[in-house]
Amino acid sequence: MAIRARAQDPRPPAGGDASADEETRGGDQFDPLAYVQSGVRAQKSLRGLPRLASSALRLARRADPRLFYISTALQLANAGIMSAQILLAKVAIERVLSQAGGGGSVGVVLPPLIAMIAVTALGGLAASSQVHLQRLLGEEVQRLTWTSILDVTTRVPLETFESPDFFDDLQRVRANALLRPVTLAQGLIGLVGGVFGAVGLSIALFVVKPILLPVLLAGGLPLWLLSRRTGRIEFNFRTGQTPQLRLRWYLTELLCGRNEAKEIRAFGLGPVVFGRWDDNYREYLDDYRRHIRRRVWLSGLSALVTTVVMSVSLGILVWLIVERRIGLAGAGAGLIAIRLLGGQLGQVFSGVGDLFESALFLGDFDAFVADNTPAEQDAVSRARPVAPFTELAVENVCFRYPGTRGDTLHDVSLTLRAGEVVALVGENGSGKTTLAKLLAQLFEPTCGRILWDGVDARELDGERLRSNVGVIFQDFVRYQLSARENVGFGRAEAIDDLAAIAAAARLGGAHDYLSRLPDGYDTSLGKEFVGGYDLSIGQWQRVALSRAFFRDAGFLVLDEPTASLDARSEHELFEYVQDLAAGRCLLLISHRFSTVRSADRIYVMHGGEIVEEGNHDELMLLDGRYAELFELQAQAYR
Repeated sequence: MAIRARAQDPRPPAGGDASADEETRGGDQFDPLAYVQSGVRAQKSLRGLPRLASSALRLARRADPRLFYISTALQLANAGIMSAQILLAKVAIERVLSQAGGGGSVGVVLPPLIAMIAVTALGGLAASSQVHLQRLLGEEVQRLTWTSILDVTTRVPLETFESPDFFDDLQRVRANALLRPVTLAQGLIGLVGGVFGAVGLSIALFVVKPILLPVLLAGGLPLWLLSRRTGRIEFNFRTGQTPQLRLRWYLTELLCGRNEAKEIRAFGLGPVVFGRWDDNYREYLDDYRRHIRRRVWLSGLSALVTTVVMSVSLGILVWLIVERRIGLAGAGAGLIAIRLLGGQLGQVFSGVGDLFESALFLGDFDAFVADNTPAEQDAVSRARPVAPFTELAVENVCFRYPGTRGDTLHDVSLTLRAGEVVALVGENGSGKTTLAKLLAQLFEPTCGRILWDGVDARELDGERLRSNVGVIFQDFVRYQLSARENVGFGRAEAIDDLAAIAAAARLGGAHDYLSRLPDGYDTSLGKEFVGGYDLSIGQWQRVALSRAFFRDAGFLVLDEPTASLDARSEHELFEYVQDLAAGRCLLLISHRFSTVRSADRIYVMHGGEIVEEGNHDELMLLDGRYAELFELQAQAYR
């Protein structure tokens, strides 16, 4: 499965060739230069408000079309209600003044007053509903955002996670996805509502007295510029603070994490790490104080501009009254219109500011989803059936992790057959786990090919291939969920088949203690949630093995399957290894030579290459690297 190509990073890779572990860790590192550069690029988009508004509208409409259209209808209704209030107020005041001389009828005044009260109440209900719908729309946009992000992370090829560029993009989008969708929805609703309201009030004000309208609209220009400046300042501040924020999150996890707590205490690192966290936070607060001072100054300037505009408008209104160019009823309606229109213009500029602040989120989100959308496989590949293989052949395969100069695997060739137990051995960094990921169809070779019963794996549907592979790695996941799910995730479609889950747990040696838990297989494992029962590392590994066995796949890959097992458990596991291999292929990766000596065939890896091949006796007679490593381990028991 391929993804759309990203632009090449012009910076050369740092340092020389790295091991697979180093490359994986490199994905956690954040490049502040690249992030700031992306912020500068995104900042140019602040000039394109129409593009931002269009993107925001599409996102909100996709999140919940019905809710979006209801919100839009309420905005239109609010605009009409405010216009009606102005015109009804003018009529009501005229009726009151006409009856002020005495002898008038209350019935003449009541209809416009009652209509104005009813319209005002309706406006209050619409505004209140709009607040709640705005919050709900924000949550819907956030859900859509996370859906798109998680769709990318669960579908892109595994090697994509080895790219620092991808990981930086992912981390940045994840951080923004928590709050920016809500800000985006608020800004969008504020902008749409403000525009509709301003148009409606402008029409009403034009009806009352046209000369007042240009004054208010001209006064809005400085507010527009100030709102744009405010959004730019907020954008720059958030962009510059992201590297420090990520470091602070990481330090917080170190100080709060259950797994990290042991080492933090054992080495007395609490004061040191806390001091680093505190320094980081103090530096952030110093920057934030300067940022707030600038925001307050701009807010004060905006308030001054608003005051000046309102004062000029009121001054013109007073002059019109004195010169008898407007009646008291028109003046009263004009006064209300000026006040409401000023609020609507403020809402427009506030919405614009929120959209500007969301520019980075919008740009990152759109680019992240577009750049990492997996390409669809052709119909022939999807339709071709994939059965458990009889023979899996690796021909001259090499593999290079993204962002590195050198290959991790070089010209690797081997053959696996159904019914065999095959072992991979070698020192750390020799490429065993990388090769296992290629065989399990988690990576694609950089060169060479892998043949599944004579057919290039690239021509077959990846999901169907992986359904025939059961793999458990040394760094297996400990799901903080029920025991049933921890085993059943090996074949999620059969997760309700408790009898099959229990049978797999028996094979993995986990059934005895899982069945004795308070709620049996429905007991939550781990200490993450209330009521959970934690297991020893050896027990967790048996659960992971059970998950692989529950896969019931034709090809099982076990990476260091006995690393955390005691001697008795290890012996019991390998007593029935041959039984596990019946009708299927079993690939073992292990540093324990006592574990692999009974394998049908052993491949010895060194420096990303296969340097020796044979069974235990043949390799011992060869007196090469395998024999050397075997003797080194054997000496420890003599």
